[in-house]
Amino acid sequence: GRTAPGGVVLWAFGRSATDTFAGTARRTAGWTYCRGQKEGFKDTTPTPKRLRDCIDRDERITHVKPQHLNHSPLANHSAFFRAAAKAGFTVVAASFRGNILAREVSSFELTAPRGNEKARERRAVEAFCGRDLPELFRALRETYDHGLHVARHTAGLQVIELSFNDVTRELCRSVERTLTLVDAELGARPCKAYASPHTRTSHHRLDLRGRVGNASYECVARQLWPRQGLRWMLDIYAEARETSSYSSAATEEENTGVLGGHDAPPAPELTAWDKDTVVRPSRHRKPAHDESTSGAAGLVQGEPPSSEKKAAAPKRRKGKGGGHAAEAAPSETPSEEESDRTPASSSDADSTTR
Repeated sequence: GRTAPGGVVLWAFGRSATDTFAGTARRTAGWTYCRGQKEGFKDTTPTPKRLRDCIDRDERITHVKPQHLNHSPLANHSAFFRAAAKAGFTVVAASFRGNILAREVSSFELTAPRGNEKARERRAVEAFCGRDLPELFRALRETYDHGLHVARHTAGLQVIELSFNDVTRELCRSVERTLTLVDAELGARPCKAYASPHTRTSHHRLDLRGRVGNASYECVARQLWPRQGLRWMLDIYAEARETSSYSSAATEEENTGVLGGHDAPPAPELTAWDKDTVVRPSRHRKPAHDESTSGAAGLVQGEPPSSEKKAAAPKRRKGKGGGHAAEAAPSETPSEEESDRTPASSSDADSTTR
């Protein structure tokens, strides 16, 4: 029989301090991972039986990335979270890294060539040039938000939303809050923090240009700099100020809207994230347990692409006396209304995540 009620589904994309969080929660609760590894459904699709088997074996925590459901019988978000609830999972711990560009860069670094700068820069160009980054960011956020919506309002699961800063700066508090939702006794246990080896795969002391190379930086900056709501991400160590919140079981009626075959949440607005919502780690204090930015030093703010710099430079024209007078070049930056327009094309929601 089951020795304790409940279990946790971690709903998050990769490179979001998930290894640190899941490892700490597992050690503190004394659990084992579903199917023996953090991403129990990385190599096999989730099914109702496999979810039930995990709970029956006392394997009570699993990290499910949205892309794990792509080829599953439970590809529909509603179907997956309902099956998880029926199997005995009771809590969804959700974390979204507000600086989506930083997540993409961290994901790139996980598999990028090392020791060969030219090969690394070529790989970076493949990863960041020729992609519609604003559309990718929108798709990632929409997919994440949609999963939370159906977990809470369709499957009736308890949901705790943790910001990236919650996990990296208040790790034990975040784990305590999560485990308390499963069982008060679990939440009262001493925290057993886990130090993830994934923290060693990123170049923490370099700015964005140093981490992806000049060519890729230009590709990224040309897309993000004109968009006031996305420009701040060029500062690779900045993070959106997102407050965490959680609710108990759903009280609203089941949502019956349709979005790609799923129940539909309200559409997110990435452009609402302006520079007033951004926080950055101290230059003198290393954030604790940060899976991809710990140890950052000498932080450099984002800068415009070369074309923007040239456009901003004053042109010279001859004056009556043979001298030259400054003439400002017209700005290439689109209007706020134009720059915040959502691209119509769709893109792979997590093509660089490993």
